[in-house]
Amino acid sequence: MSRLNPSSWFRRPARPGQAPATLPGHESAHANPGGRGIPWVAVQSSNLDRVAYYPAARVLLVQFRHGGCYRYEGVPGAVWNSLASGGGGSVGVYHAYYVKWAYPYRGPLREDDPELTRGL
Repeated sequence: MSRLNPSSWFRRPARPGQAPATLPGHESAHANPGGRGIPWVAVQSSNLDRVAYYPAARVLLVQFRHGGCYRYEGVPGAVWNSLASGGGGSVGVYHAYYVKWAYPYRGPLREDDPELTRGL
């Protein structure tokens, strides 16, 4: 897999009616027992602090080190897998190129803002 070829960063998309693939070690990020709390996954980045994904709603949550949270709508599972697994070398660069302007978003929001998790 080439780090320079962005198309190699994506996992094969799920078939219609099939749940998106989950990377080993990220299964807990898809569970939200009792609906309490956000299932954050820490990432290694100088800009991003942690991310969370709700596959049924296709919603990606991103918290930046400066404290602001963003909610991205309509994000496919393949994008989540690439972002959560390190973005092919840089989580921040992957976010900037493949998430930031590609999907509608709300933010910056505080982590305790109800708008962040509305409908999840």
